[in-house]
Amino acid sequence: MRQATRELVKAYKTIKNMEKQGKERGEICEMLKEKFGEKNPDVKVG
Repeated sequence: MRQATRELVKAYKTIKNMEKQGKERGEICEMLKEKFGEKNPDVKVG
């Protein structure tokens, strides 16, 4: 469970940093899918 919490915090921080950089919501969503989505072999779902 702790790993899931850490990943959520990482995603939240990533979103906030990208918002500060003025990135668009769509761009942020795409990056989150790449970095934290199921296609990333380091992300464990289940």
